[in-house]
Amino acid sequence: MAPVLAPALKKLARIISLGGGFRRGDYEKSGVTAIDAIHGDADDVVPLAEARRGYDEIAPLRREGRFEVVPGMGHDLNDE
Repeated sequence: MAPVLAPALKKLARIISLGGGFRRGDYEKSGVTAIDAIHGDADDVVPLAEARRGYDEIAPLRREGRFEVVPGMGHDLNDE
């Protein structure tokens, strides 16, 4: 779920980011306070350190959520 779409979805309770980055402004506009992240340690498009740093930057916007690292996962979910 892209956070920029969240304001249009009135009943959205949680955002789950899969292999993406975090732009604070997008999450501020969303109004959603439950934000999870799943990120691969082999992502060569959005490096793990960059994703973690972005997730930490939106910490004041979150009431709950977690950042999970998947060993060996790159930016794509599969090779096809």
